[in-house]
Amino acid sequence: MVFKWKLFSKDKSFFVLGIVVAKERPELEEERQALIITQAENQRLLKEAEDKILFTLSSSEGNILEDEAAIETLDSSKLISDEISKKQKIAEETAKKIEASRQDYKPIAEYSAILFFCLNDLPNIDPSKNLFRLFI
Repeated sequence: MVFKWKLFSKDKSFFVLGIVVAKERPELEEERQALIITQAENQRLLKEAEDKILFTLSSSEGNILEDEAAIETLDSSKLISDEISKKQKIAEETAKKIEASRQDYKPIAEYSAILFFCLNDLPNIDPSKNLFRLFI
């Protein structure tokens, strides 16, 4: 794997945490990725419902309570919103469980990130400077 490591220390260990969890518990990482995609899809559906409502309100002429299309749009948007709200609550609970499981691997991810960057910087040490005498 080749990575571009222009990240902060916290981001590095978070990224390595994803790699460690993907290796140790791939089903957990897959569930986390699916959850992210589902939440993005829910946000998109909410945005579409909101856009429909705004379009209906802006194009409505006269009394909105007499416009059947506007009432249907509002009702369907309410149903969509309620359904997505329930899904989001379940998703939040699932995300908490996943994150708790991921935290079990956090120490190894932090040590792995430190080790990787130490080894990555090792070629930058000038061998002509006898730095190892400092440690003896």
